[in-house]
Amino acid sequence: MSSLKKSLNLYQGIGILVSTLLGSGIFLIPAIVSSIAGTKSAVSWLLMILIILPIALTFSSLGIVYPNAGGTAFFIRNAFGKRFENFTSWLYLSVVSIGPPVVIITGANYLGSIINANKTGVFIISVGMLLIMLLINLQGIELTGNIQTIISIVIVAVILIMAIFSLAKEPLLILKNTNFKLEKGDISIILESMGIVFWCFVGIEALAHLAPEFKNIEKDFPKTVIISILLVGFLCLLLSLIVLQYHAYGNESLNAGYVAYIINIMIGGYGKNFASILGFITCFATVNVYILSFSRQILSMSQNKVLPAFFLKTTSRNVPINATIPCFLLVLITIAAKFALNINLNELILYANGIFISVYLLASVSGLVLLSGFKKIIALLATIFCLSILMCIGTKAIYAIIVLIFSVFWDYARELYLSSQEKTRNF
Repeated sequence: MSSLKKSLNLYQGIGILVSTLLGSGIFLIPAIVSSIAGTKSAVSWLLMILIILPIALTFSSLGIVYPNAGGTAFFIRNAFGKRFENFTSWLYLSVVSIGPPVVIITGANYLGSIINANKTGVFIISVGMLLIMLLINLQGIELTGNIQTIISIVIVAVILIMAIFSLAKEPLLILKNTNFKLEKGDISIILESMGIVFWCFVGIEALAHLAPEFKNIEKDFPKTVIISILLVGFLCLLLSLIVLQYHAYGNESLNAGYVAYIINIMIGGYGKNFASILGFITCFATVNVYILSFSRQILSMSQNKVLPAFFLKTTSRNVPINATIPCFLLVLITIAAKFALNINLNELILYANGIFISVYLLASVSGLVLLSGFKKIIALLATIFCLSILMCIGTKAIYAIIVLIFSVFWDYARELYLSSQEKTRNF
């Protein structure tokens, strides 16, 4: 889009996507999965890496041919028409109220653990995080890309240091903490854990909205997607083995703070505080990217006249300000509701996963229509794999159905309004 500046390079792209994929998941999911599947958790991670690769390849192929701030919704429009585009736009946008709050609250809890913050303190930290993110977003995407790159380098370095410590202690870490022998009762366990593992691979769709802002999209965009997926998959698998080695899992409290727990064992002293700060920064970076992508989605919907022209306004730094501020307000409302009503974060994760995998499925299906040759075969595999993940999530995908109903009513109401306006002008 002409209103968006092409300023992202390969390293910034990887920095943005890696920090987004790692997000709060890397500080939470490996321990949860270990609690569910134990020594068979490695099976869930390996299967998900294999499943997500065709999906990532399909996204990168579509992003090159159809770079647009609308992301998946724009792919769908080219494949099936405007009505399906509107549904996809609403589907993706609906995540803003359930996904980012999970990450922000996780980050606030990490920072709050340093000062022993109570429930009110964590809420205040969460609101403070939102305000700082707003200020960063108003500075433009180039600053955000540089920040995300630095954070990604730090996270990867810390995980590798943890791995070196663990391998020094137990050279046969992989053999000791993996069990690939599956019995009849293990299938349901693997499927359940895969439904959770998917959270660590949510973020590809966010980068799709930033595709038109890459300087060299044909060269850098696919490399960004594939390198990031493989790197994150490797790091998560490695962490799951380390979690098992230190028995850093088993209950909600330990699962949420397993990184701090392990680092404290490894280096003692200020290890817990360091891990807590790292967790906070990572969660902060993840939400920052999602706010960027959600604001671009609103901008795209406004350009397509699904939303009012009010959201088209941009600043001198090419920041869509009227599309950005509502995203922050929606996240703030959910955070306030969570603390007021004691909403369970695990439930929010599963409902958000239902939305994300539905978005991935729509992108994969559009790839079947828009791509050709070997890329079409990859899109077919991606479609089949998305359906399998959706089965793992089960009834939690009902949120996506609610959004579908809403989008149908919205389109119908909008068409009636436009029709009445036209009749008024003719009269």
